[in-house]
Amino acid sequence: MVRARIHELTSEDSANWGVMNVTQMVCHLRGPYHFALSTGLAQHISLPIPAAAAKYMALRSPLPWPKGLPTLPEFKINGECMKAVSFVEDRATLIDVFDRFCAFPKFTKDHPFFATMAHADWMRWGYLHADHHLRQFGR
Repeated sequence: MVRARIHELTSEDSANWGVMNVTQMVCHLRGPYHFALSTGLAQHISLPIPAAAAKYMALRSPLPWPKGLPTLPEFKINGECMKAVSFVEDRATLIDVFDRFCAFPKFTKDHPFFATMAHADWMRWGYLHADHHLRQFGR
């Protein structure tokens, strides 16, 4: 379902909220999937509540994620992971990395906000992050 929603995106889509254009959003989704699949470690980002509580609220709440959530600097508009080629190529790259993320056999790395994550937590996060931004663009 998420893959089909990504595929439906067009370069003409505009955001219902926020400051990213659709190409930036595609790059913003692509970067964290690459991060989750990589062997590199991210520095933990402290939140005003314990990581376990934030993870529980973010991954288990039935409510959609709110607008304006914290973002790692690498995944902000001018971040190192946000370099775009073209909408069509960037969307294809996102679909490729999303497919690899979904097929990944076992995640073992920590999440920068939520710390220790089980494989199921990573999969839930992967869905919720994509869903949040696809809703941002009406998909």
